[in-house]
Amino acid sequence: MRKIAAILFLSAYLITNTELAELGKLGVFFTHFQEHKQANKDLSLMDFVVLHYFSGDQQDDDKARDMQLPFKTHDCVGHLNIVSLFPPSPISLNAFEHAVHQATILFDQSAIPSSYLADIWQPPKAIA
Repeated sequence: MRKIAAILFLSAYLITNTELAELGKLGVFFTHFQEHKQANKDLSLMDFVVLHYFSGDQQDDDKARDMQLPFKTHDCVGHLNIVSLFPPSPISLNAFEHAVHQATILFDQSAIPSSYLADIWQPPKAIA
């Protein structure tokens, strides 16, 4: 049972957080290859791969279809998926309401004379 659970969690992690999800697009890859094969009978699988993956971004009639191929676009896979098997426990809002009503003074500015910061901007005074 532990082995099955470990395989299940590892598979879920790899599919959601890595580029392995692109393997789900292999059906589009072979369908698109068949479309090209109907247009050009001499096209091999290697020629198809070179045409779509190693020839740069070509602006052709089926550009939108080409971008559906696996590993042609980069999706954001760096996010963190957190799976929780247990529902969250209820949170009491009374503690938060009490904290909001209390004001905390972080810095008391009454100890600073009002002209302390402005002294540098005063014009020079003549000494009598």
